[in-house]
Amino acid sequence: MRTFFTSLLCLLFPCHFLTAQTTVYNDGILTILAGDFYVDGDYVNELANVSTILNGDFYLTGHFENNVTLGNLFTNSSTGTIHFMGNELQRIYGMADKVASFINFPNVEVSNPASVQLDSQMGMTVNNLDLTLGKLVLKSSSISTSTTENAHLIVNGAINYNRAASSNDEMGVVEVELALGAGRATKFVGFSSPYQRMYSDYIFYNFLMRPTNNGLFGDNGRTITVINYPMNAGEGFLVGQDVYTGDYVPQLNPAYSDALYAERFQDSLVLNRYSFELQSPSIAQYLTASDRYTNENLNISDVSAPLIGSGFHYMGNPFTAPLDLSDLLDDAATADAWELAVEKNREIYTRGFGYLTML
Repeated sequence: MRTFFTSLLCLLFPCHFLTAQTTVYNDGILTILAGDFYVDGDYVNELANVSTILNGDFYLTGHFENNVTLGNLFTNSSTGTIHFMGNELQRIYGMADKVASFINFPNVEVSNPASVQLDSQMGMTVNNLDLTLGKLVLKSSSISTSTTENAHLIVNGAINYNRAASSNDEMGVVEVELALGAGRATKFVGFSSPYQRMYSDYIFYNFLMRPTNNGLFGDNGRTITVINYPMNAGEGFLVGQDVYTGDYVPQLNPAYSDALYAERFQDSLVLNRYSFELQSPSIAQYLTASDRYTNENLNISDVSAPLIGSGFHYMGNPFTAPLDLSDLLDDAATADAWELAVEKNREIYTRGFGYLTML
């Protein structure tokens, strides 16, 4: 069933679209000043200039598709909440243009044990995010062997997590994916934790290096071979895939003999402790429950990353959206101290204290 409207106003009474397999198309203006608006099915913002005033509650059981290209789907005065409350996977998808067609949700509740997925071509902002039941998944996809596309999320207010659900699938967390190139041909890529802190067990049996002022590959030029190495927000790392496919299983570190080589990531990283399968007794021995779970809160506020002495400084973007470096590079008080140099087709911003490379 297809339902269209060009203007719809909900006041203090519920507005229902409850026919099975309904797809509701917004071709004009949706105004929910108070009360509840229910869509039992999919919801599609159809045209380039449609808008929504949401000061009540919008309950959705299906997918959310956005084809608005003006970047202002919800009015700035909207204070309501959209509730994703399905029992099967719900996708947020639409126009593949994060600049022109990002979705500016007011508030969002995830209440779906099958999860809500923000597709890799999408970007969204939200005031407050309430993870009541199930996870919000930020997807990533490989465009080529050297190019990936990641979903972007900006949270302007707070995130409420639920780590007391009855099963791992129902835990209310944010899962971040990172594709590393098609065909497993990716070389080293820059990486930074999207959480306040995560640990190196996610990347065990692969290549993980912490650049220092002594060199890009760290102090000794070797991969990190411990499971409990802390990866703090703002710190830059180099991550590479182990593409070995033979029968021989290397023993990276005898201390973790029960860590399964077959469970190393191959084409992408899935960052969510409750989805991560590498939960062996050796990991539990070296990582406390607090370390493994409660520090995996998405970075949504200012992050401080210490500099590493003199020389090179390697930092990473700790957020799930691009960084605006204009304040860092173009501030009037420090602009004269920066010099743009081109070295091997790379742009490196130099300053008196050394080099700053954003990974």
